[in-house]
Amino acid sequence: MEQILVNGLYLGAQYALIALGLTLIFSLMNVLNFAHGQMYVLGGFVTYTVVAQIGLPFVVGLLASAVVLAVLGGLIEKFLFRPVIRKSVREESTMLLAAGIAFFLDAVILLVFGEKQRGVP
Repeated sequence: MEQILVNGLYLGAQYALIALGLTLIFSLMNVLNFAHGQMYVLGGFVTYTVVAQIGLPFVVGLLASAVVLAVLGGLIEKFLFRPVIRKSVREESTMLLAAGIAFFLDAVILLVFGEKQRGVP
């Protein structure tokens, strides 16, 4: 029973972090980022790669994931979202861009990591 409670709290904390990140992006940039879930998945795969394949500690994997996603998010914002926001006054433009980025990240994750589920030991 205690393990079920801990698992529920852990899953709830993950959902809260995802919702907080999505809300933060929307409130700061006024962009509904459809690629938010894919970025979360990519962070999980970066952590998996660092911990399970390279053999570094879990904390290093989390830090590597944060750094990789911060750099990737900054590059996406600077080179994709910023020009579209500057040139277009319609919100649909940024929504279509975010959907395109989501599809692109799905394809990249599938090509690089495959379709098998993985877990960090």
